[in-house]
Amino acid sequence: MKSHPLKEAVIITVDYCIEQDILKDFLLANKSEVVSMSIFEYDEELHKKTLLSEGYEDGYADGHKEGLKEGHDSGSEEKTIEAIIILSKNMNLDIDRSMEVLEIPQDKRDKYKDIILGSKAPA
Repeated sequence: MKSHPLKEAVIITVDYCIEQDILKDFLLANKSEVVSMSIFEYDEELHKKTLLSEGYEDGYADGHKEGLKEGHDSGSEEKTIEAIIILSKNMNLDIDRSMEVLEIPQDKRDKYKDIILGSKAPA
């Protein structure tokens, strides 16, 4: 595919449309205005900047949502661990029994237990 300067590409495109009977009457009557409008209205640099800006905004919004979710999940996990520790201490229960009482999902119990026991290890 051959690349043309913008003005030449617009003229070729308009001529092609006329030959193919695409908006033929309109283009014949307004060819010079269509060509000049196409050239002056289209700003490739602005178009690229707009696309980049939109992509950045979409990426930022997605990243922000993911960050909020991770922060929420992390905060929730910390509160759960804190509840297990407090229940174990105040009710004199072992960690496993505290997690059972709090109805901690089975698939998370080993992780929480490792974190709790790791945090109690002497420094």
